[in-house]
Amino acid sequence: MVQLQKKREYSEEELIGEILFESYQLFGLYGIRRVRMQDIAREAGISRTTLYKYFSSKREIVMRLLGAMRLRATALMNELDNETLSFETKLTMITESKLAALQEMGEIFIKEILADEEYRVALTEIQAEISRSFVEFLKREQKQGNICGEYDAEFLSMYFMSLQKLIEDEKLAEFYPDMADFTVALINIALRGIWTRHKE
Repeated sequence: MVQLQKKREYSEEELIGEILFESYQLFGLYGIRRVRMQDIAREAGISRTTLYKYFSSKREIVMRLLGAMRLRATALMNELDNETLSFETKLTMITESKLAALQEMGEIFIKEILADEEYRVALTEIQAEISRSFVEFLKREQKQGNICGEYDAEFLSMYFMSLQKLIEDEKLAEFYPDMADFTVALINIALRGIWTRHKE
């Protein structure tokens, strides 16, 4: 693992943030199992004693990171209440945010979370909360007349979430060198049937 020497003074809040950031980076690169507490301490530029002052184990760090994912998703959904943004822009933001989160976590990190019951339960709860928020978001968009109200919001939520599989298709992605353009293209195709802007 790359060894970094950091020398600066942190407030307690900044230090916790730095620990979580470095942990997230290490877990994304190597997975949870291969990373030791001393690796996290080294990357954060602190001693193991200081690290254990804030976190008693890697498990506690992972659970804290999962909680941060929940907060980030909630913040995004709150941002979508901004009525000046188009529905297309809002949906693109949601999709790109989800993609970025998956890419940041890395395949090994994700697999190890899914293989652990406690982590998996926490992740499932987060996904359920995000799904509920997305359904409410779609209902608001329907009331505002941005998308057709004839479709059930929960059905639309599941439909849009299924686009993730298409976004991860490398052969389809080859048609668009820029991931953002590729995401927008898929969303635009999906919107043709429900986006009121396309209705005569």
